[in-house]
Amino acid sequence: MNFARWIWVLACTTGLAVGQVDRVPRTDVTPSRLELRIDPLADLYHWVRSLAVSDQPLPQRDGLPELVARVRESSRSLGHPLLWGALDAELEGCRTAGDLLKRFREGPEEQRAFGQVIPLRAIGVTIAEGLVPLEASFLADLWPERRAALLERKAQLDAGLIAHFDDCLQLVLESFGVVDPQETVPVYLVTQSPPPGGVTYYRRTGKGGVCFVDIEHNAGGQLVETVLHEALHALEAAGGSDGDGATADLRRRLLACELPPRDPRLRNLPHLLLFVQAGETVRRRLDPEHRHYGEVSGAYGRFGADATIVREEWIAFLDGKKTREDALAAIARRATER
Repeated sequence: MNFARWIWVLACTTGLAVGQVDRVPRTDVTPSRLELRIDPLADLYHWVRSLAVSDQPLPQRDGLPELVARVRESSRSLGHPLLWGALDAELEGCRTAGDLLKRFREGPEEQRAFGQVIPLRAIGVTIAEGLVPLEASFLADLWPERRAALLERKAQLDAGLIAHFDDCLQLVLESFGVVDPQETVPVYLVTQSPPPGGVTYYRRTGKGGVCFVDIEHNAGGQLVETVLHEALHALEAAGGSDGDGATADLRRRLLACELPPRDPRLRNLPHLLLFVQAGETVRRRLDPEHRHYGEVSGAYGRFGADATIVREEWIAFLDGKKTREDALAAIARRATER
């Protein structure tokens, strides 16, 4: 079975040339399926996006206030933060702000997502035009320190998650009852980004997804879990099946309980299943003292009783105290009888 669709590294080169991308050349990409990327354009882009959602004074830099104002206006136009995915995903394969500008100018005028038409070209061109004059000073003044911090966190990931990713992935596949789609997942590490600090978007022009994870919102072991969490979203997107695995099974059970199609539990409960699985995978395969991201960040608290139900039932399954089917049945029953 393939992944059910859920809604929602380093060969270090010298110099600081525009568009330099630090990557780990790998000969074993099939077992690891993760490619951590450190890219100055992605870092610049997400820095500006993070400034646009901050209430702190802006750094003194020519053109920055005007660009941040454009991003804020674009956010109001889009309405929902996830709709930024149509633009953010276009970073993949672009080496400079000029490349990004060219892609938006030559790409589709519009894109439909979540039932909404996104003016992809108009917003993208406006933002990329603002990035072009900022790029050189960013690379000269800010990128060296930011790159060093990213390399340090990437080294920690290399020693932990990357080295043991095959074992981690196998636990997830066995737990969810799916097979490996055998995709290499690009994960861009950036210094800052808008909350929550980790996101995965489907590609416009092909299968699979592209991930962005920042090191500001993900301290210590939380970075490991967030990278794993987002990578699993991307692998799910690559699987291309809507009917297989634990998350799809849970949705069917919830619908059988007569939840209306727009009930948030249809989205939240399968996503919580992923939260719990990612956290337990890190704890069981990498660090026995690891605390779940949902616990540390307060995300479990925001989901309330639903998070408690999913944690109790799914951990009971992982501990061998229940079958997968019994755990999913219990989640659906408990979450809908309240």
